[in-house]
Amino acid sequence: MGEIRNKDLNEIIEERLLSSDLTKHLTTEELTSILRISLSLGNIRHLPKIFNRIMGMINDLLGCQTSTLLLAHKSHNSFVRIITSGSSSLKNQQASVAKVSLDKGIAGWVYHNKKPAVVDAFHSIDNISLKSEEFSDTLKINSALAVPIIVNGKVKGVLESLNKQGQNKKFEERELNIANILSRQLAISLDTLFLMIEKSNVMC
Repeated sequence: MGEIRNKDLNEIIEERLLSSDLTKHLTTEELTSILRISLSLGNIRHLPKIFNRIMGMINDLLGCQTSTLLLAHKSHNSFVRIITSGSSSLKNQQASVAKVSLDKGIAGWVYHNKKPAVVDAFHSIDNISLKSEEFSDTLKINSALAVPIIVNGKVKGVLESLNKQGQNKKFEERELNIANILSRQLAISLDTLFLMIEKSNVMC
C-alpha cells in the first residue's frame, strides 16, 4: 500500500466531515487521528465499549487531561455527562456517567449561546470562570475548551476538554479547530450515543 499524503487525508476528511476550512492547516498525524476517531464512531452501535477509547483518542489529539461529552436532556433541564480520563493507551479505562444542570458552568454557557468557549486562568466569559466548573471539587482545572454539538441548527450537546497538557497549558486556535471538527462527527453519531445512555438508565 502506498503512503497516504496529507492532501489525500484532507480530501477524505473533507468528504467525511465537510470541514475543509478547518482541516487544511492540520498535520498528517492530526488528520490521521481525526479519521480514526471518525471511523470508530461509525462502529459504536456494534461495539459500544470502544467509546472509552474514542474519548481517550480525543484527549490525545487535543493534548488534554480529560474530555467530557455532555448530551442535552431538555425534559430534565440537564446534561447527561460522560467523562473519560486519560490517554487512549490506558488499559481498562472506564467512563463515568452522571447528570448535571444545563444552566451551569462553561458547558451550560456554550449550550445556551451556541458557540465555543476557551477559558483559562487569564480569560473568562460572562463572569463564568474555571471556579464555576462542577469538577472543581475533585479536579484542579487550569484550562477548559468547550464546543457545541449542533444538529439541524439546534444544540444537542457539548464536547468539553479540560487541562491542556504541555508547557503552555492553554488551549489555542488549533485545538479549537480540532474540537469543532470532532463536534461535527459526534453530531453524526448522536442518535447512537443517546441509545447507549438510555441503556444505562441514567436518563430515566
